[in-house]
Amino acid sequence: MQLISKQSQILIEKIIKSNHKLVLYVTGCGAKALHEFTQYPGSSSFAQEAKCVYGMGSTILENNLQEPEKYVSQQLANNLAINALKQSHKITYTEQQIINKKTEVQQWEQSIGLGLTGSIKSAQPKKGKHQCYITAIKTNKIVSIHLDLEKDTRTRDEEDELISFKVWQLVSYLSDPTFDFQQIVESNIKQNDKLTVLQNEDLTPQYFLNQLGNLQNLTFFAPQIFALSLNHYKSIMLSGSFNPLHEAHLQMLEKAAKTLNLPKQQQYLEMAIKNADKGEIDYSEVKKRIDQVFQTDNNLQLIVSCKSLFIEKTQFLHDSHMILGIDTLKRLVDKKYYGNCDEQKLITLSEFVRKGIKFFTFPRFNEEKQQVEKMEHYIQTIPKFIHELTEEFQDFRNDISSTAIRQKQKEQIQQQPDK
Repeated sequence: MQLISKQSQILIEKIIKSNHKLVLYVTGCGAKALHEFTQYPGSSSFAQEAKCVYGMGSTILENNLQEPEKYVSQQLANNLAINALKQSHKITYTEQQIINKKTEVQQWEQSIGLGLTGSIKSAQPKKGKHQCYITAIKTNKIVSIHLDLEKDTRTRDEEDELISFKVWQLVSYLSDPTFDFQQIVESNIKQNDKLTVLQNEDLTPQYFLNQLGNLQNLTFFAPQIFALSLNHYKSIMLSGSFNPLHEAHLQMLEKAAKTLNLPKQQQYLEMAIKNADKGEIDYSEVKKRIDQVFQTDNNLQLIVSCKSLFIEKTQFLHDSHMILGIDTLKRLVDKKYYGNCDEQKLITLSEFVRKGIKFFTFPRFNEEKQQVEKMEHYIQTIPKFIHELTEEFQDFRNDISSTAIRQKQKEQIQQQPDK
């Protein structure tokens, strides 16, 4: 046991120097890993948070409020790992905003979340297996193993010691590109133990976009660099489908940001993959639009969410401003989005006040009416308190239309000669 402990120490000391960050969530076993998490000098450079979700209720809370089908399973280990990665990003973002006052893009790729669930030797003999599932995840990589231990050959402490060693091996694999993966499979494994590699694969943003229901949002800083479930404060956000992103979008964001004197790191575009009127966007189209944003300006920041309604976006935007075209402001106060109930509309809209949200709105040319629409045209339908939260840029005018751009692109394609 002392040999394994020494091997874990060697791995941890290398992890400390790797410039990675770790959040560790365990249930059922892993006590030694929790102890070693901050045992060695310099641990504060990588150790962000460790949690033992031992009780059933605690496990359910960390499993997105759902009772696991099995408490010892790969699915639970994966969910714990993703939630740990999400927490790592939130901790990193908080440190960047409050302590460093800047966003360091590369740090998102250096966060690791690890989930461990297991059942090992206890005071009373177990009928079932002595086993564990461990998953470690970064935004670009996931590795997951199942360890089935030979029964009655180790004490509880020895089983936990081995499992904790495997924890540090998985973290080492994700933090050190020279780490030999075969060590995970072979090191300290007895003849009748069985270690199975369940996952060892590179990830794309699609893996996380498919889980937006639980993650709430992804904030992109580059096409492949993103963070999970960030909450944004004292920021400005322009929502849209960006199909395509055009100069009017950027002009509105720039004008509003200048009014508030907000730096780039507090300015966001936001795209919901579900739209209250247009349905859901598939991944290939989402990827195309993400790429387009950063091809336009690689200093932009893009939030991709599953929140189609503006009131839902306040779940991750606080004490901030939203930018709305007048057509969007009309939809915001349209009671059809509130069950056709005026009372429900006012109750829901009052949440903007509670969350400290204010609005900037911009006039827009209405093709049907052949007039520039402003707030004054809808003074009867906009609740007074929403009017008071809203500042209008009446002098702004850019009548460029995403629909017109798409139509022009379609015509250009049709006019191209057949090859």
